[in-house]
Amino acid sequence: MFQLSPPSTPGGAWTETILYNFKWGQGVEPRGTPVVAANGAIYGTTYGGGKYGEGVIYRLTPPSIPGGAWNYRVLHAFTAGLDGASPIGALALHGSGVLYGTTTRAGAYGGGTVFQLVPPAVAGGAWTENVLYSFGAENGDGSDPAANIVFGAEGNIFGNTSTGGAMTTSCSIPGCGAVFELTPPATEGGAWAETILHSFPSGPTDGARPAGGLIISEGVLFGVTQSTGSNGEGTVYAVGK
Repeated sequence: MFQLSPPSTPGGAWTETILYNFKWGQGVEPRGTPVVAANGAIYGTTYGGGKYGEGVIYRLTPPSIPGGAWNYRVLHAFTAGLDGASPIGALALHGSGVLYGTTTRAGAYGGGTVFQLVPPAVAGGAWTENVLYSFGAENGDGSDPAANIVFGAEGNIFGNTSTGGAMTTSCSIPGCGAVFELTPPATEGGAWAETILHSFPSGPTDGARPAGGLIISEGVLFGVTQSTGSNGEGTVYAVGK
C-alpha cells in the first residue's frame, strides 16, 4: 500500500510513501481500489493470503504521530466456504461504516458472492460478514463478480459478473457475463432478491466479459466490457430502465 504526494513546488517530483508491505499471513496480492473513510482509515481487500489463504478484508489506520507507522488489521479472512473467496473489486462504504464488496469464488454455489461487513457494536470487537447473495444457484445466473458494486437511490445494489448469464450460441459455458440488481428484503434479515438486467452478448455487436465496475448516473448504469463489440475489442455500454 502506497501514498503518492504532490510536489511542494510546481513541476517538482511527486513523493511516494509506502504505508504497508503485505505478507502472506495478513493477506497478499491486493487488486481492488482501496476506499478511505471520513476518519482517514483505509479499507481494502487482498486476493490471496490470510489465515486460510483465500484473501482478506483489511483496515489501515493512520498513525497518531506524523511519520509513524500505520496500523494494519485484518477484519475478515475468507475461507472459500459460504463466505466466498478471492475478492478483486473495490469495497464500497455505505450507511454507518458498513463495507460492501464481492468475491469471485466460492459462496453457496461456487460462483462468488456479494457481501457486507458490519462494524462491531463495541470498539475493538469482531466485524461481522453477511453474505447478501451467492451466485450460481440456477442456469442463467451470473458468476465471478470481479468488480465493485454501486448503490441506487432506494438502496438497491447493482453490479456485474465477468462470466455466467444466459448462454448463447456465441458465448457458451461459462457465459459472457451479466449486469445484476439486488433488491433488499422487505423485512430485516430476509433474503435479497436478484434480477438479471442484461446478459452479454444479447446480439452480434454486444460486448462480453465485463471487467471494470459500474457507475450510476440518473438511474442509468455505465460500464465496460473487455472483449467483442463491433470491432471485437470491447465496448462502453449503458443499461437503463
